[in-house]
Amino acid sequence: MSLDFYGFVDPVIESSPAGGVQLVTTAPGDYSGPGGTWVDGAENITDLPFVNIQQADMRTAQYLMDNGMATHAHDARVVHVNDGTMLHPSDDGTYAQILRFSDGDNMREWKITEADNRPWRNYCRAIAVRYRGER
Repeated sequence: MSLDFYGFVDPVIESSPAGGVQLVTTAPGDYSGPGGTWVDGAENITDLPFVNIQQADMRTAQYLMDNGMATHAHDARVVHVNDGTMLHPSDDGTYAQILRFSDGDNMREWKITEADNRPWRNYCRAIAVRYRGER
């Protein structure tokens, strides 16, 4: 008799917030036309099917607050993406990529502040903070 683990290993853990999870990226803007009128870049929205979202633990939240990346402990989420999508924080403190998902009450936008990308495993762990800025 052989030992078989088929059926005993759980599939990828997923979160299913109402409205799903969307990755919002914006193309860089540019000047166009006579007089150099600024035109914002187009917004690209991608649905992310294999995502796990968790409330950040107190140590992570304290780290974010100590470094000025979050104002409240309840503003941070840890996001695991398991479909090969790599998330990237901005270098200059503005948003580079935004995640859009529900916090239980409303659809909110979340700015990527840190990311651990492992493309050879189709895995990304990111810390996202509630985004309240203007875009």
